[in-house]
Amino acid sequence: MNLILNPGFESPNAWSYANAQRSASYSAHAGSYVAELTFTGSQAGVVSQRITPISGAIYRCTVYVQRISGGNGITAYLLDDQQNVAGLAQISGVDVQPGWQVLTFLGSTTRPYVDFTVQTIDDAGSTPSVWIVDDCEVDIVPGSIQMRREPLNAYITLFNRLKTINGAPGGYYNDFSSGGNIITRRRLPADNGAPKPPYLCLPLEDTGPIQTTEDFAHGAVSVHRQPIYFFWPSSEFDGVVEDSSAVIGLKTLSDLLRCLMPPSNAPWWNYGTGSNYLEDVSIISKRMVSEIDMVEGFPAAHGVIVVDLKQRFTRENLGPSV
Repeated sequence: MNLILNPGFESPNAWSYANAQRSASYSAHAGSYVAELTFTGSQAGVVSQRITPISGAIYRCTVYVQRISGGNGITAYLLDDQQNVAGLAQISGVDVQPGWQVLTFLGSTTRPYVDFTVQTIDDAGSTPSVWIVDDCEVDIVPGSIQMRREPLNAYITLFNRLKTINGAPGGYYNDFSSGGNIITRRRLPADNGAPKPPYLCLPLEDTGPIQTTEDFAHGAVSVHRQPIYFFWPSSEFDGVVEDSSAVIGLKTLSDLLRCLMPPSNAPWWNYGTGSNYLEDVSIISKRMVSEIDMVEGFPAAHGVIVVDLKQRFTRENLGPSV
């Protein structure tokens, strides 16, 4: 369920605007209207909407954006009542692609409200620019309300880590950096709402027993077992070579393993902030099926990697205030 009202700006309701307005002068991502954001050279263009979150849940936030002119970037984020950012994604001015692009991120808060905000950023020497925004969505990740806080932090960290698979610039075959092709539920390629393959599915499924150890001198450690499903097309042509289904699957597997592994002679992730971070990632199993597999109910080429996420946290990371 989308918590955003009037997500496509088809009516004048629900949104707050600053250096921004509804407009029917552009080709919308869907419907007839968009929000037009103008960076004046000194002031940002902003649209925002206040939502009342469910405490402890994880939210998957998505927005489609397109730069019309100028050289600046854009960001989307959740901001709570204490001005803390509860989740964020952005496109820098130099990384903008033609046409519509998607920003996707995960966020979580225990505060009474958050503002979902899309805002231009000044990263091109204060030159004016215009962006358009459409189809905003804030959706609860299934299963997140029922889970303990520590696995949720590890899950968000894993999602952000998978977004570092950024194509050729990072030495990868695939590009998942927008987050739009990482979905938080299991969907087959033929299902409504599924992205175009290749894509990743990160359903919040703790497939192992709860494992928590307390070492009060150094903090507690919680282990969450998480599957990562990946789907890919039956073939792919890059203009020179046509790859088979098996080759595409192996490339995607290579990307996932490269993303999950630390650099040579380096410690495991220690990925996070302060005393709350994802300390270790262990690959428990991996499986690939390049043909149709009806045994598991997946009529598509797919694979799955199961990982254990070792999350370390301290006393300061517990309680209602966090």
